[in-house]
Amino acid sequence: MKRKSRNKKVLLGSLAVFVFLLWGICYIRTNRAVSNVPTKTYAMGEWVPMEGDRLNGGGDMSDYEVRVETAELMGLAQYEEKYQINFTDEQRKEADLPEMIYDLKIRVRNTGKELREDTGMDFWGIPLQGKELYVDTNDALYDKMNPQAQGSMQFALRPGSEMEFHLPFNIRREFFKSSTWKHIEKYGFSLVLTTYPQKKRVVVREADS
Repeated sequence: MKRKSRNKKVLLGSLAVFVFLLWGICYIRTNRAVSNVPTKTYAMGEWVPMEGDRLNGGGDMSDYEVRVETAELMGLAQYEEKYQINFTDEQRKEADLPEMIYDLKIRVRNTGKELREDTGMDFWGIPLQGKELYVDTNDALYDKMNPQAQGSMQFALRPGSEMEFHLPFNIRREFFKSSTWKHIEKYGFSLVLTTYPQKKRVVVREADS
């Protein structure tokens, strides 16, 4: 019985190692494929066609185009004052607000000829990419700034229509070196709109050399 028990443990252990190695190979191949995708770079003010590209494995965004109209970095207090944003003490605690906000005003349009149920715009997990990191949007501020979205980052527009959105990105002191934070206004960022099979990004600010 002891020998059978020992053999069973060896078999289970070997199986676990095999599964772990298989997972590791798949993970490496997937990340290598994603990191090697071609990148298209756009300037602010240009319409970016989503075509068949997707964001982080999200939904089909065919027929949609996005244009970044303005981008402004400001302190949280200035941002709240500019847009007359008010939180209760409880809401403020839950919002996990950063020290600064990168406010991107964008316009989205549906260039399709007919209404399709299989396409739509998908901002879920949309990142603002810097040289060494990605920053995300603040959910509480997104809801305040985009009441038309009803709390969703996935939506559809009627063919031939367009809509304006604000994407408030979290700029937190803890993400940056102290020397970088002192000159954060000079830090370069790009808005990543799709990640696969093509990566499409809009340069929000070129990094100072």
